[in-house]
Amino acid sequence: MIVPTKREAFLMHIAMSPRVKVSLNMRKNLIDVIDSVASILKVTRTEVIESIIKSQLPDYLDETIQTYKKFIKTNKAMSNQERARYERIIEKLQSLSDSWGNI
Repeated sequence: MIVPTKREAFLMHIAMSPRVKVSLNMRKNLIDVIDSVASILKVTRTEVIESIIKSQLPDYLDETIQTYKKFIKTNKAMSNQERARYERIIEKLQSLSDSWGNI
């Protein structure tokens, strides 16, 4: 098995973190699958990982935005300052989500 570079390991961590916590053995299996896909498609491992991230990020951003909105709506004890902070976070995430299609 080929050991992933630091960048590839970081990208894989990002690709897998939002959804599932996986064991070391599962990570090794995932590396093997990614290597196989890269070999079949004649691309690099990094390109496969980046495509995974690109395909999952919009859904992850939307889920995060909805979670924050629900949190603000249901948390009545939140101070105005704290509410404003979360609203700024939502705006930044929404901006990133809107601009993601242009990348």
